[in-house]
Amino acid sequence: MRRRYLREVYASRVQKIKSLMPHASIGVDEIVGFPGETEADFLKTYNFLNELNISYLHVFPYSERPNTLAIDMPGTVTQKERNRRADMLRILSDKKKRLFYEQHIGHETNVLFEADIQNGLMEGFTENYIRVVAKYDPLLVNETKFVRLTQINEQGLMEAEEASQEILVHS
Repeated sequence: MRRRYLREVYASRVQKIKSLMPHASIGVDEIVGFPGETEADFLKTYNFLNELNISYLHVFPYSERPNTLAIDMPGTVTQKERNRRADMLRILSDKKKRLFYEQHIGHETNVLFEADIQNGLMEGFTENYIRVVAKYDPLLVNETKFVRLTQINEQGLMEAEEASQEILVHS
């Protein structure tokens, strides 16, 4: 795909970010099934991403685009195979995100709450992109609140309590 960097450079930059900002959330965009990508190539990518200290992946299967060089490249990967590879990386992403969230349980941080409301709950994000769920409170919409991250719920979202011990969410 004509990337102008090597995986070693990429890995060293991720390592540098984590050394300077240990709680940084690092997401990686990944296209799978690009023409010419073999199973061995995919497994190298999978293993590389598995070892990389990242927080989540944004995965999507390659799709043909008119008027690109890639559309005429040999080694087309079937749509079924692209989807299988994408599913594998999405599972890896879920594991990485859960581990990242688990590493932050007990931390105190700011959350910017949004107006999205579902089943009486609202969501927001910490400064390092952890999605937090709380009971809906109209006073919290587009406001920040200092909280302690307490646990991950069944939907994979972080629950929190106000740093002063007042509970925002309780399952």
